[in-house]
Amino acid sequence: VTLQQQNVNTASRLKDLLRKHRMLKRLVFASSTLNQAHSLLLDVRSTMLEKRLVRALHCTTRIGEITIENTQDIPVDEKLLRKWMHVLLQGVRCHEFDVGIWLAKEDEVRNLNLSFRNINASTDILSFPFHDEATPGEVPDAVPRDDEDLLNLGDMIVDVSYVQQRMLEDKADADKGLQLVDDTDKGVSRAMAFTFDLDRRIRMLLIHGVCHLLMYDHETDEDFNTMAALEDNLLTRLTSFEKEERLE
Repeated sequence: VTLQQQNVNTASRLKDLLRKHRMLKRLVFASSTLNQAHSLLLDVRSTMLEKRLVRALHCTTRIGEITIENTQDIPVDEKLLRKWMHVLLQGVRCHEFDVGIWLAKEDEVRNLNLSFRNINASTDILSFPFHDEATPGEVPDAVPRDDEDLLNLGDMIVDVSYVQQRMLEDKADADKGLQLVDDTDKGVSRAMAFTFDLDRRIRMLLIHGVCHLLMYDHETDEDFNTMAALEDNLLTRLTSFEKEERLE
């Protein structure tokens, strides 16, 4: 087998795996070699297969896999973030679904924003729904629970440095007594403006991201109000979670 044929075979296996692991497809942007990306994908596939076998042996209810990739340097409490994600998914009736979270650098998010949205700038979070043809809120009732390949909600990529910078700017404005929000601000955007803890701000931001994974949007006033109402409901759940974790 020639080296060229080996590369063709590796690329073919990658293509097959990437259909089921969309976040890892985006992680390939950060991989230095094709073999490195291929190894990463195989590790994930092996882990997921092992967990399926364990559930089958013990007849346990499926709990979604929360995959967190962290390629940036600012400290984030990943353990608590994963725990919150399980609670958040229960709140939207999607606790059986897998979700990917990538804590990324500014340039990584900017490149993705340019590639997928044609915007040459970073942002706080990008959401990539797996069921991108669903109507808002349809996924929990429409997706069958007996096909694990469909139990994927999608991926969220967070620019941690961007979130931190916006937080510091809001804190500086608050210290000056400036108005942080207006009457049009609702939901997560309003709550984050008064939150000066980075981990808590990211937990709030994931509420916004999950709403997008469920195909909610804010293109019109009606859509915005619907999404903000769901966010407010989930923010109440976040407050309860933080009390239980003694974070307040």
